[in-house]
Amino acid sequence: MAVDQYALCPCGSGKKIKFCKCYDSIGELDKVLKMVGGGQMVAALDRLNQVLAEHPSAAWPLAIKGRLLINLNELDALEENADRFIRLQPSNPLALAQKAASQVFKGRYSEAAHSLLEALAESGRSVDAFLLEIGSVLSMALAQEGQVLSSRLYATLALTTQEPEHSSMAQSVLGELNQSRGLNLLTKSLPLPIDRPEDVSWGERYDEANSLLRSNQILAAEAKFEALDRQFPEQPAILSGLLSCALWRADVEGQTRLLRKLSDALVDEPELSARMRAVSILVEPGQPQLSVAADELVYEIAEADTAVMTLTSQRTAQAIPAEMLRGLVDEQEEVPPRAGFQILDRELPEGDEEAVDAESLPRVLATVLIFGRQTDRSARLEVRDAIQDDHAQMIAQLGDLVSGEPVERRSQSLPLVVMANPRLPISLLQKNRDAMLKLRDQVFRKHFVSAILAARVPASGGEPIASLADDPSAQTVRTAIVRILQGYDGLQLEAADLLAEVATRLKATELPTIVPQNDDELEQLNAFDLASIDPSQLDQEALFYLLQRASQVSSTLASRRAAERLITMEATDEESKAMLSRAYQVLVQAAPTPEAALEMSAKAKAWAESANVSDAPFLLIELQRHLELGDARGFENTIQTIYAKHQNDTNVMMYLQQMLVELGLLNPDGTPRQGPPRQGPPRGSAGGALRGAQPAAAPESPLAAEPSSGSKLWLPGMD
Repeated sequence: MAVDQYALCPCGSGKKIKFCKCYDSIGELDKVLKMVGGGQMVAALDRLNQVLAEHPSAAWPLAIKGRLLINLNELDALEENADRFIRLQPSNPLALAQKAASQVFKGRYSEAAHSLLEALAESGRSVDAFLLEIGSVLSMALAQEGQVLSSRLYATLALTTQEPEHSSMAQSVLGELNQSRGLNLLTKSLPLPIDRPEDVSWGERYDEANSLLRSNQILAAEAKFEALDRQFPEQPAILSGLLSCALWRADVEGQTRLLRKLSDALVDEPELSARMRAVSILVEPGQPQLSVAADELVYEIAEADTAVMTLTSQRTAQAIPAEMLRGLVDEQEEVPPRAGFQILDRELPEGDEEAVDAESLPRVLATVLIFGRQTDRSARLEVRDAIQDDHAQMIAQLGDLVSGEPVERRSQSLPLVVMANPRLPISLLQKNRDAMLKLRDQVFRKHFVSAILAARVPASGGEPIASLADDPSAQTVRTAIVRILQGYDGLQLEAADLLAEVATRLKATELPTIVPQNDDELEQLNAFDLASIDPSQLDQEALFYLLQRASQVSSTLASRRAAERLITMEATDEESKAMLSRAYQVLVQAAPTPEAALEMSAKAKAWAESANVSDAPFLLIELQRHLELGDARGFENTIQTIYAKHQNDTNVMMYLQQMLVELGLLNPDGTPRQGPPRQGPPRGSAGGALRGAQPAAAPESPLAAEPSSGSKLWLPGMD
């Protein structure tokens, strides 16, 4: 097929083929594309290498070769190809995007962001879909690293592509970020830009920088904002512009610094200042500013068997079952421990499990692992998760086993919300479910407030958080800590009274109730504020909008309030029936216990029958709740009901089969699976006082991403 000489050259230079240096070799393009279309990737690479040898100034072979190398996971070759491409055409957006891709795959995310921003700047108004796809991969990698705001930014950018199959990865990343109950609600919205004041001398220069920022000329905008900041320091609008640039550059240190400066510059707006300070803590992966110092200590011991016998006979040591030790391997040699124990601060009370309550329950000081002698290492005892304040008591409990100084000491940090949820002794976890859950809640409610206030974290200067309460200069910090706690969906839902007590003890300002009147006012609110909404003034459509938006970002308290009000309204047509059905689904899913979920499901099914709508959604949720309860009869009865009432509904039966496959009851081909089902919290479960405060599992690697259906171009994993 003849190549149109006046078409844009595929090298990405922006020139027409006739006027590009690629002109002499472009006759080979059709042959290469036919090879790629036929799946002959290696043959296509060979032919491209031949073209490059014969025409060293041709860039189009480098553009296509880079995409093939990504498909084939040839990352070292990709870096070499990108370097050659850039030497040939330093400002070519495709060359810069290939460089960004190689940097992402090698874990150099900040460098990758810089290269991609250069590519965007060189692209002008016409951005190649390849750049947006690289943005998707960078977004996934940043999410894995815990850089959730920068990840959200690049995922949003990638969604601007007009090809849906190329935006699926970005949609997946945004879905994970929004739905994760482990992410703080303060990080589920990007910080809103701060407008400059009117009639300031630097207004025109600021507008120029801001215009560059809006047109994706991030690096040029940052240079202008920095010049403004040097001349007019501590201006919130200028700092806000610099923050946006730092988010684009995936610069965590810069984000933290600028958020702190913004917080200081907004002292006249105490609530906004506190939130900026809170976000400055949250943007750092692992939240080191709000973590409690702990240590891993390694002691050499004479004999592993002797240490195991000693701890087994000790009433303040709880043996960890073998099946729970498999994941606790030695970090250097991946050798499993010989045995493991929880070290308690005192003995468990004697008697049956009913005798154990929150008052008498011992505290877990640390986890101890015993490793046997290896070829080049002595037998050793490793102490993990040992909070520094507990060292002396923990060492006293271990006695002669840990005489002398440890041979290794590795610093750890435990997130405040994790540390504030005391661990139960391992033996109690094997008791009956109801007793364990009751005890867990008792312990949590008894210790949460005191644990938070006593914690020593860097944000409080290493002093107990309670010490901030009477310090006038610490108003912003203590309010920020309270806002962070209030931003965890699980705590909002199940420990509102405890959060209120922490706020009172720290003398933090109360969150005002928000009473929006319509959709427009709802649209202006960020994810964190949804839980403060009083929905009493909203009509049915606005309530449904609130319900959907709150569900999207996993603000369970807000979605529950909206749903509770919705079901009091009349369903007059099919649209309103669909709204009420969704509201009942939310209430069943958000019920605090399986029993409460089944009770709400019964009400939902009765409403569905009276409204003549399908009760399938409620029955499907019931299956998960019966499994949580270990109620085999209820589980079987519900499946039979679904089959009897909905066997002709293809969507319901497909969803049921998918659910049973996920639970491990069916193989993917639909045949019954042998063995027990996989038990665990179902999707959307709200159970557990701190379940929502745990970090969500991030994607393993950007290279592990599944290619979107129908994608023809390079997505990692296609090899």
